Amino acid sequence: MTLMWLREIRGGVALAARRWPATVGVAGVVAVMCVMLALTLSDVWAQVGLLRSSAVLRDQNATVFSSSYPPGGVIAPISDAVIADVANLIDEREAYTAVINNGILDNPQMYDDPPLILIGGSAPDLFPELALCDPAPCAMKGADRTDDPGSSVRVAGRRIPLTSTLPPGASFFDPYAGAQKLDQRLVVRLSATDIPRLIPEAREEAMTRLVLLDPASRTTDAIVAGNARKGLFLVPHSLTEQQTTAYRNSLTTAVMYAAAALAFLFLVFVAFAASATDAVDRESRSFAIRRLYGASNAAVAARISGFLAAGMLIAPLMLLAALALVAGAFAAHAAIWIGVVLVVVFVVLVFRVTLRVTTRPIGDLV
Repeated sequence: MTLMWLREIRGGVALAARRWPATVGVAGVVAVMCVMLALTLSDVWAQVGLLRSSAVLRDQNATVFSSSYPPGGVIAPISDAVIADVANLIDEREAYTAVINNGILDNPQMYDDPPLILIGGSAPDLFPELALCDPAPCAMKGADRTDDPGSSVRVAGRRIPLTSTLPPGASFFDPYAGAQKLDQRLVVRLSATDIPRLIPEAREEAMTRLVLLDPASRTTDAIVAGNARKGLFLVPHSLTEQQTTAYRNSLTTAVMYAAAALAFLFLVFVAFAASATDAVDRESRSFAIRRLYGASNAAVAARISGFLAAGMLIAPLMLLAALALVAGAFAAHAAIWIGVVLVVVFVVLVFRVTLRVTTRPIGDLV
């Protein structure tokens, strides 16, 4: 029985091979479009993640700051009083901050990229998808890092335990920098008391990336005035008013792009279905002879499945599998879903073409 099924499938592949120019052309188009659609969907999912994180901050009535730095590249000296005020807000879970570009390890040779330093006890609640280690201080490495930094890293003069690995595809949302992909980075959570131990560049960046959660106006004014006295001018903005339009536009663009790619892929499937039906009609004489000699409907379906698999299933699934193995988590998940859709379309098409062949009178096929 198994040999019979294999023989029928092999016969279907041979049928596709006899029409190899059309088979290769359609298979190539379907494969490329499936990969393009998977990459597009991964971008859409990333944008949805950004909107979700942005919505959480908007619900908290968050205030962020744009900055004007001292002239001549001078690093603004953050006063101890401002640091103390910010530390109190962080300890009371009314603020958090991050250092994205200037986080320096005491042993920087261990990592090519600077770590993302996250300061604030409210961060695990605001970004639950990151599954952040707790309590601070602690560190996590990205899912794609294969090196072994040991059980701890040194930051701000402290040895920070490396406790876990971030989820695949993890991204940190910054109101101005957007999504920061973390698969290749180290994330270090520090407490508010560690801010004075950071290098001057990191302290300055921590002030510019400060996020206040539902602050009183006097709190915002005190931080602005305290930094202005040292030459760092911060302008507060309500995240509710500033980010909504930009991120909705970004999502709309990504969704329109995905819809266009999906529509084109649908047209490709329709064209291939028409081509497959035409090819089967041209082979109608051989199918009629097989049915006259007692071939079952299942045997006919097996031969048709081999023909269609050669043209629309094998090459796209191979490319999607390669994408799932080498790409990030979003692209991998998108590739899996596109593969599932492709298999469903394949099964429907096999059923449709088989029904067309087996329900027509043999005289019409000759």
